[in-house]
Amino acid sequence: MEAGYTVCNNCGTQNMAGARNCLRCGSDLTRNNYPPQQANTVTHQNQMTQPYYSGNVAASSPIVQVPAMPVAGMPVIIGQKTNGMCTASLVLGILGLVFCWLPVLGLIMAVLAVIFGAAGIYSVNNHPEQGGKGMGIAGLVMGIVSLVPIIIFWSIVGSFLSSI
Repeated sequence: MEAGYTVCNNCGTQNMAGARNCLRCGSDLTRNNYPPQQANTVTHQNQMTQPYYSGNVAASSPIVQVPAMPVAGMPVIIGQKTNGMCTASLVLGILGLVFCWLPVLGLIMAVLAVIFGAAGIYSVNNHPEQGGKGMGIAGLVMGIVSLVPIIIFWSIVGSFLSSI
């Protein structure tokens, strides 16, 4: 088998050298005018979508548009990495709100949400390539909000115990 790939005359898809049919449109590659090329010498033209027919397609069926597969040398967009402390702050803030009626468990989760939220926001501000600042802010706010009923509960318990 030869190195490189063969370009399909019908849809322009790059197929492995020696392939008989196009992986995308199924046309016969043995009748191609384009010879096998080296992967680094062929430039990919921007072909976002081509009609893709699967089996017997009725006249009333819509045409499904399938995006072209990325090829060598084509830029791939990778999502931004999210800061773990911001994610932990959001989760702990939600759990702190849910369990604020359990004083000890709610207090632990709320305090950790505030700590992780502040540390996560600080980290995201110092490393702009990280994402998740919104989650850190939300976790910090929910941690502070869940501390309010806990403080009220402990104030009532303290005043009750001091009156005994």
